[in-house]
Amino acid sequence: DSASRACWVGPDGALEGELRQNALAIESSSVSRDWVLELGSLAKAKGLKFMDCPVAGRPDVAESGELALFAGGRVEDVDLARPTLGAIGRKLTHFGPLGAGIAFKLIYNVTGTVQVAALAEGMHACEQAGIDIKVAAQAFEDGATGSPHVTRHSKYMAYETHEDPVQFSGNNRIKDLTYGIKLMNKLDSQAVLGYAARDVFAQMNDFGMGDLNDSELIDTLRKQHSRK
Repeated sequence: DSASRACWVGPDGALEGELRQNALAIESSSVSRDWVLELGSLAKAKGLKFMDCPVAGRPDVAESGELALFAGGRVEDVDLARPTLGAIGRKLTHFGPLGAGIAFKLIYNVTGTVQVAALAEGMHACEQAGIDIKVAAQAFEDGATGSPHVTRHSKYMAYETHEDPVQFSGNNRIKDLTYGIKLMNKLDSQAVLGYAARDVFAQMNDFGMGDLNDSELIDTLRKQHSRK
């Protein structure tokens, strides 16, 4: 939130510049819904249209223009933005009024992070059971447990060929979980698994690994096991 706030309303922020009245401003960061709603009010006070459109996909997906786009805002604003956003995304889904896009993105990220945490624990347990984790990775991918997250991360975990440079860190997982859990609590929705996944990823910081790839969570679990 603080980084986004600086970009929009800091000393050199976008809303402090000379923006054309009725221009459409779009926030695509993974921030809190509270900040998106506040930012929408600030943009409106400046005579601007505003929508939220966070994205899903790592840097390689962004480079290929294949991001998933999650929009919140007025129908006419979203339609106005579609041609421009089409340059960076393969599909734009409109979830509802302002704040709906970021709400979905945060819930989406909680769900994805729970998958990665569960996979790391499962892969480590396979290893401890004497199972070849390369075989386990393929079986997780092929079975009902398979998903894009499982397909991507199981290979990194099994072959220990983590992304270089780091594409998405353990601390980024914790940041998104924290925003997502806060939103789910505000909605009076259960977030038991979100809390559990955050506790699992918090272990990366115990070993000074928080800025490493989220797939390196399995190495944290190995270190935890070796302590016993």
